[in-house]
Amino acid sequence: MLNKLTSRQKYILVAAHNESIDVQTLAARLQVSKRTIQRDLTIVQRNLAEFDVTLDCLPSGILSLGGDTAGILKAITAVGRLPSVYVLNPREREFYLISELLWATGSIKMAYLAHRLHVSEASIGHDLDGISTILSAKGLSLVRKRGYGVELVGSENAKREMLAEIFHQYVPINHLLRVWTSNDDEDTQNEYLRFIRHWFPEERIYEVRRTLLEELMVMELPLHEEAFYNFMIHVLLTLERLGQGQSLVQTPEHTMEDSEEFRIIKRVLHRVVPGGDVPIAELDYLANHLRGTKVQMSKEDWGRTLNVTMMELAYRFAKVAEQLDRHNYVDDQHLIAGLACHLEPAIHRMQNGMSIRNPLLPELQRQYPELFETVREASRNVLREFNLSMPDTEIGYLTMHFGAARERQRARRKIPVHIVCPNGISSAELLASRVRAEFPQIKIVSIGAITNIQCKSTDFVISTVDLGVRDRTVTVSPFLNDEDIRKIQRLLDLDSTVSYEEPISIDHKRETIEVSDLGRRFAAQIRVYHVSPMNEMDAVIETIAQNVVAQEFSDDALEIAAAIRHREKLGSITIPGKSLALLHARSDSMKRSYVGIFRVTIPLDLPSVGRSVEKIRAIMVLLAPMNEKPNMIENLGKLSAATIMHPGFAQAIATAPVEELRKLIADIVTSDDFNDRSDS
Repeated sequence: MLNKLTSRQKYILVAAHNESIDVQTLAARLQVSKRTIQRDLTIVQRNLAEFDVTLDCLPSGILSLGGDTAGILKAITAVGRLPSVYVLNPREREFYLISELLWATGSIKMAYLAHRLHVSEASIGHDLDGISTILSAKGLSLVRKRGYGVELVGSENAKREMLAEIFHQYVPINHLLRVWTSNDDEDTQNEYLRFIRHWFPEERIYEVRRTLLEELMVMELPLHEEAFYNFMIHVLLTLERLGQGQSLVQTPEHTMEDSEEFRIIKRVLHRVVPGGDVPIAELDYLANHLRGTKVQMSKEDWGRTLNVTMMELAYRFAKVAEQLDRHNYVDDQHLIAGLACHLEPAIHRMQNGMSIRNPLLPELQRQYPELFETVREASRNVLREFNLSMPDTEIGYLTMHFGAARERQRARRKIPVHIVCPNGISSAELLASRVRAEFPQIKIVSIGAITNIQCKSTDFVISTVDLGVRDRTVTVSPFLNDEDIRKIQRLLDLDSTVSYEEPISIDHKRETIEVSDLGRRFAAQIRVYHVSPMNEMDAVIETIAQNVVAQEFSDDALEIAAAIRHREKLGSITIPGKSLALLHARSDSMKRSYVGIFRVTIPLDLPSVGRSVEKIRAIMVLLAPMNEKPNMIENLGKLSAATIMHPGFAQAIATAPVEELRKLIADIVTSDDFNDRSDS
């Protein structure tokens, strides 16, 4: 009877059914001798007789099951489920060893591991040598002593990160979603997941899932499904480790305490932890992961340009990428906003040693190899000064933003093309019709014979005959078959220097324009103030609030100071490399919009990218009533965008005479260069 076979013998039978495998491969996989495998094969063959099924070794060495399909399936069914702790292959053995070591609260005897995995202690020792490199990458090490066993040594933080990494490395996300949204133990064939499911009590899984679904609804931009379950892993691990008495070491300062993420986590753990008493280090740990789980900032953050630091970095990314591949990026407001939205959580992940999954990474690298390398080089260029290195998973997400920008350009441009067909007007018109249908971005400017072609050297030519050596020319059939379509597409993809019907200038030098009365009136109210804050931002905010009241823009200095402080906590206010900070807020206590320039006599040290510090010499303050008119909000938005996109504006804010500064501001608010950028 097959149910009397050993686990190894059952595995041999199942492996012979599921894959093309030979004796040598089986011996290496199960780390036994070929003679042992041969003995097991004899026993399996004898037990298959009752099913009229044979197990043969083909001339190629591959094992093969013989017999009718019904008999084979009946035999495989009779084997039953293999034990979840049984090693199916070396990779799975690696998984189980790492899991056992991570969950253990002390040393584990080698004999215990050998018994659990049905191998010798020598095999366990060999496997431990292999996983030591994997563990050391997370700051963990193995201690092995005769008579003592083996123990995993490292920080609790590192152990939790490794436990979470196990999910990412071994369990496909679709399997994880299925097992955590179903009560059926048979819903997946993933052996790792069956084992992982025993890590957490079933009732705990559903309690945490329900609580997170309810509490995370307050976020402006809910996590997408994969991000939600990745974060749920960290919450479950935290609860189980706390239950084992394995808590994180409290750090002297907790950067997340004032954040919305911290408040959400506090509510979550209050609901799922008996008594609701959780060390602050645990709250901070999960708050960091909640922020890092985001792929982008929220819609609210985007709309109010909360993080001017990230806007500046996004602009730099676009500018460097534009120089590298000659596509126009810096004028694409959607690209700049999208990059800024991703960079904030991405940099948070990088500086905290956190990773993010990108299941589309292999496909991105295959489909956009050149663009991927462009973005990689741009990231090196932009982040080098902040001692940050962007991993490929993050580069993949940024590549998608740049790819979308290219597609937007392609959709709106019209590429001039000449059709050449010496076989007659009917075939030429047929070809032209096919080209228009397949390539809406093409504008056919002429159709004719070879002798009549009159075109610039930069235009494309699609011809039904070979024109010899000529740039931007492709030869096709009048019927435009699939191969012809691919040839034209390759030509269009390779050449980005064609003339466009609606050209987009990449010259960022701006001509002087006549200042309108509206611009003068707006700029005339602007004042420049000098403050000596003794390197205290709170002192500057108090000075700003008092100034707003003194200038009769508001009657409530306390409310103005509170609004500015609230804004300051929501996102970085520094513009890297420009010694400039931007403060903007809206308040019901404002009577009308206010623009103020504050130059500090002693530079302020304010947080910038990652853990870097920017020495601030000037601050531009933009304040508005909650019900301010759209045109005034647009003007304030233009000034905000100009701090990043205008080449001399930041320097002028810090040093220019007030009249010169007013003239420049008037130019900016009356210029079309910054239209529609106030929302980015």
